[in-house]
Amino acid sequence: MQPQGEGLANALAADAGARQWAVSGVQHGVGVDDDEIRTGNAMIIDPDGRILSETWKAGDDMVIADLDASLLDLCTGRRWIQARRPELYGLLTVPTGIEQDARTARFGKK
Repeated sequence: MQPQGEGLANALAADAGARQWAVSGVQHGVGVDDDEIRTGNAMIIDPDGRILSETWKAGDDMVIADLDASLLDLCTGRRWIQARRPELYGLLTVPTGIEQDARTARFGKK
């Protein structure tokens, strides 16, 4: 089940720390998607997880916020990128034979 309301905000705030900035909205869409109703929930969240701007409008809308680039220096995502070890990623790129498209993986029967 997708997080909604305060749960969605908390999930995105946690994600913002890893990604450096979270600008959300497009991924949440508006309208009916299979048997789920998408309400938009566009947000801009800083690397510390603070919601800078959001809208709950179920339709076309825009969120705008001033971004503070100085927050990026200590953000978790930036530190992870600096410490990454691409030489260990090889196994992640080898096909296993059980891959599925995103819709089947999300909504398919187990």
